Amino acid sequence: MASTRRELMALIERNVIPPEQVSRAVKVAGLQPSPREWAVFVDRLLLMQGDYMALNFELSNDIQRTLPAMVDFG
Repeated sequence: MASTRRELMALIERNVIPPEQVSRAVKVAGLQPSPREWAVFVDRLLLMQGDYMALNFELSNDIQRTLPAMVDFG
């Protein structure tokens, strides 16, 4: 896909593809994600964000539990 994208960009830069046809060319070249591909992307992005938040919460709780035991105020 990267080479297809590079080739399309080269054609656009050389004005082989007129500006009003760029969006159509991107769609025909298959470079624009389908609604299904967008849904999968967003699903995975939200999953990773949830994992990050859960890990961050767990680490925060670990620090709160161990910090008082490590600090000696006496």
